[in-house]
Formats: sequence, structure tokens, C-alpha cells
Amino acid sequence: MKQSFTWWSFNKGQPIDEFLKLAADIGYDAFEVIDEAEFPLAKKYDLEVSLHWGTCHLIQGLNKCEFHAETLNELEAHIKFAEEWKIANLVFFGGNCDGKSDDEGAEITAEILYRVAPLAESAGVRWVLKFLELFKLRGMQVI
Repeated sequence: MKQSFTWWSFNKGQPIDEFLKLAADIGYDAFEVIDEAEFPLAKKYDLEVSLHWGTCHLIQGLNKCEFHAETLNELEAHIKFAEEWKIANLVFFGGNCDGKSDDEGAEITAEILYRVAPLAESAGVRWVLKFLELFKLRGMQVI
């Protein structure tokens, strides 16, 4: 079993270089969602990137047709980046539904992911989908 961690969940002001070294020393194999500028430090300690951003738009998300052209370019760039760094998982956000039904939002999201599926498959990249409406249903504030 491989274990990973997220930087912001555990770091309490320690310099990232020290933090990554400690994580490697105690047996972690990978980290999740860290600044790309820090990737070379992770390599220094033989840590993999197990999860990174597929898109950075939390609210806009993948379920907004009007943003698909822009988002498609972003998805392709992130998949190529993941292939380069051997990142197995990219996280994508469905976005707020803004009155759409869950089925309609899922269908629109699937439409854009279908367009980049061959690229992701050839790069060996899996998708992790998060839907923000679930946070709202649970009474959590999103941005």
C-alpha cells in the first residue's frame, strides 16, 4: 500500500523542504495537490505526485458549456503535464449547478471529459471528480 498526504493538511509553518524530507523519512510515498514549483523538491526525496489539479475552477467547473472551449485547452495541458510528471490522478470539479438538474450537470461534464478521454487514457491519467453542490447540500460554504 502506498500512502500520500496533502501539504496544507499537515504543515504548520515548517519550510516545505524540511516537511517533504520528514514525510519521506517516515515512509510516505507520495503527496497530493502541492504547488508545481515544489515538484523538484519532492523528486529530491523520491516522493511521487499522487493527485494534482485537473482544472482550477471550483465554481465554474466542467458543467458549464459556455466555458468548454477554454476548459478543454486547460484539461489537455494538465493531462500532458500529468504525463510528464507521471501523475496518476487529476482532480476535476463539476462546478455549481446553478439551477441545472444533477443529471444535466453530469451529462455536460461527461461531454467535455469524453473529448479528452483518449488523451488521458494514453497518458495513463485517471480522473477524480468532485461536485460542489454536495458541499452546499451539507451546509458547507464554498468560496
